[in-house]
Amino acid sequence: TNQVKENLKVDTMIVSGSYPHLLHLTDELQAQMDAKLTTRVNIQHCGSVLSEAPEMFSHDLLLFCQGLGFVSIMQFKMPMLNCTFSLLVSALPISRNGSISVGN
Repeated sequence: TNQVKENLKVDTMIVSGSYPHLLHLTDELQAQMDAKLTTRVNIQHCGSVLSEAPEMFSHDLLLFCQGLGFVSIMQFKMPMLNCTFSLLVSALPISRNGSISVGN
Protein backbone atom coordinates (compact mmCIF):
# COMPACT_ATOMS: atom_id res chain seq x y z
CA THR A 1 0.00 0.00 0.00
CA ASN A 2 1.05 3.60 -0.60
CA GLN A 3 -0.82 4.87 2.43
CA VAL A 4 2.35 5.90 4.24
CA LYS A 5 3.74 7.71 1.20
CA GLU A 6 0.46 9.51 0.54
CA ASN A 7 -0.18 10.58 4.14
CA LEU A 8 3.28 11.21 5.61
CA LYS A 9 4.44 14.59 4.28
CA VAL A 10 7.23 15.42 6.71
CA ASP A 11 10.94 14.65 6.76
CA THR A 12 11.46 11.34 8.49
CA MET A 13 14.49 9.53 9.87
CA ILE A 14 14.25 5.73 10.00
CA VAL A 15 16.68 4.21 12.49
CA SER A 16 17.44 0.53 12.93
CA GLY A 17 19.99 -1.76 14.47
CA SER A 18 21.98 -4.26 12.45
CA TYR A 19 20.00 -7.43 13.12
CA PRO A 20 18.73 -8.92 9.82
CA HIS A 21 15.10 -9.00 10.97
CA LEU A 22 15.19 -5.29 11.87
CA LEU A 23 16.87 -4.41 8.59
CA HIS A 24 14.17 -6.29 6.68
CA LEU A 25 11.40 -4.40 8.51
CA THR A 26 13.02 -1.02 7.90
CA ASP A 27 13.56 -1.93 4.24
CA GLU A 28 9.82 -2.56 3.94
CA LEU A 29 8.96 0.69 5.70
CA GLN A 30 11.40 2.72 3.62
CA ALA A 31 9.99 1.24 0.40
CA GLN A 32 6.58 2.66 1.35
CA MET A 33 7.89 6.19 1.98
CA ASP A 34 8.75 9.17 -0.20
CA ALA A 35 12.51 8.93 -0.83
CA LYS A 36 12.83 12.74 -0.90
CA LEU A 37 11.59 12.96 2.69
CA THR A 38 13.30 9.88 4.14
CA THR A 39 16.69 9.48 5.79
CA ARG A 40 17.81 5.96 6.72
CA VAL A 41 20.29 5.27 9.53
CA ASN A 42 21.58 1.79 10.36
CA ILE A 43 23.55 1.54 13.59
CA GLN A 44 25.96 -1.38 13.37
CA HIS A 45 26.53 -4.07 16.01
CA CYS A 46 23.34 -3.53 18.01
CA GLY A 47 19.72 -4.61 18.08
CA SER A 48 18.03 -2.03 20.27
CA VAL A 49 19.47 1.30 19.19
CA LEU A 50 18.11 3.37 22.08
CA SER A 51 19.44 1.04 24.78
CA GLU A 52 22.64 -0.24 23.12
CA ALA A 53 23.83 2.82 21.17
CA PRO A 54 22.16 5.97 22.55
CA GLU A 55 25.18 8.19 21.81
CA MET A 56 25.29 7.17 18.15
CA PHE A 57 21.53 7.70 17.88
CA SER A 58 21.81 11.16 19.49
CA HIS A 59 24.59 12.09 17.09
CA ASP A 60 22.60 10.96 14.04
CA LEU A 61 19.46 12.72 15.29
CA LEU A 62 21.35 15.99 15.75
CA LEU A 63 22.79 15.72 12.23
CA PHE A 64 19.33 15.00 10.84
CA CYS A 65 17.92 18.10 12.59
CA GLN A 66 20.88 20.16 11.41
CA GLY A 67 20.25 19.04 7.84
CA LEU A 68 16.69 20.33 8.17
CA GLY A 69 18.02 23.66 9.42
CA PHE A 70 16.80 23.37 13.00
CA VAL A 71 20.26 23.11 14.53
CA SER A 72 23.32 25.12 13.71
CA ILE A 73 25.65 25.04 16.84
CA MET A 74 25.54 22.91 19.98
CA GLN A 75 28.38 21.26 21.84
CA PHE A 76 28.19 17.66 22.96
CA LYS A 77 30.69 14.97 23.85
CA MET A 78 30.97 11.51 22.38
CA PRO A 79 33.23 9.53 24.74
CA MET A 80 33.22 6.46 22.52
CA LEU A 81 34.76 8.53 19.72
CA ASN A 82 36.92 10.49 22.19
CA CYS A 83 35.89 13.87 20.81
CA THR A 84 33.59 16.84 21.29
CA PHE A 85 31.28 18.15 18.59
CA SER A 86 30.10 21.74 18.29
CA LEU A 87 26.78 22.63 16.72
CA LEU A 88 24.89 25.96 16.82
CA VAL A 89 21.29 25.78 18.03
CA SER A 90 18.68 27.75 16.10
CA ALA A 91 14.97 27.92 16.85
CA LEU A 92 14.05 28.65 13.23
CA PRO A 93 14.91 26.58 10.19
CA ILE A 94 17.92 27.88 8.26
CA SER A 95 17.18 26.13 4.99
CA ARG A 96 15.17 23.15 3.79
CA ASN A 97 18.28 21.24 2.69
CA GLY A 98 20.95 22.68 4.99
CA SER A 99 24.41 21.25 4.99
CA ILE A 100 25.64 18.90 7.68
CA SER A 101 29.04 19.64 9.21
CA VAL A 102 30.66 18.31 12.35
CA GLY A 103 34.02 19.27 13.83
CA ASN A 104 35.98 17.54 16.56
